[in-house]
Amino acid sequence: MRKRPILYFTKRSILERPQRIFLMVIAVSMAVSLLVSMITVATGMRKRLADELKVYGANAIVSAIHNPLE
Repeated sequence: MRKRPILYFTKRSILERPQRIFLMVIAVSMAVSLLVSMITVATGMRKRLADELKVYGANAIVSAIHNPLE
């Protein structure tokens, strides 16, 4: 009896279907890079917006927008 059946099945799967494993690795790496870039862009936009609002200083007026459809 094998001590680690998960490792055995994983190794067997990689050896039997290398193309499928390669495509899976490519897809996962693309998804991770897309997620990281989206987080980076969102963080940068938030910082830039905060910097722009600091320029207005005390002259900024914040008010609630009334939605006429409600």
